[in-house]
Amino acid sequence: MTGRYLRIARNRQTGTVTTVIDNRDRWYSDDPEDWINECHDHATLLSHKTRKLAEEFAAHPEEWCELCQMIDEFRRDPLRDHLSTDPRERLVAMLAITRDPYELDLDRTVERARREVAEMTDEEVSGMVGASVLALDRD
Repeated sequence: MTGRYLRIARNRQTGTVTTVIDNRDRWYSDDPEDWINECHDHATLLSHKTRKLAEEFAAHPEEWCELCQMIDEFRRDPLRDHLSTDPRERLVAMLAITRDPYELDLDRTVERARREVAEMTDEEVSGMVGASVLALDRD
C-alpha cells in the first residue's frame, strides 16, 4: 500500500490548512503511529494509532498546534482583553501569530515583529491595528 493524503482542508476557526496522512507504510515519517495530522501553516505534526482519531483531531488544530491555539484565542476574544491596550503591543501580537508559520521559535518571531513595529509611525500602527481587528471580526 502506498501512503496518501486522505483529507486536506482549511479550518474555519483558525484559517489554517490541516491534513490527515495515511502513514502505515512510513512513506511520510518514521513515526511509529500509522496516522498523522499536519498543520501546513505551522509545520506541526501529531501522530495517532487510528484513522478515526486523526480525522477527529484534524478538525481542531487549535487543540494540538501551538500557533493555531494562539490564533484561536485571539479570534475568540473580541475585546482582546489579554493584550495590552497599547496599539503597538497589539500589533506586535497580531504580527507574531500570523507571520513566519515555519518559525518554531516564538520568542524570535515576537522580537522580529516588535522591531518591525518600532519602525512604524503612529498612523501606520493605528491603520494596521484597525484593519486587522476588522478582518478578524469578519471571520
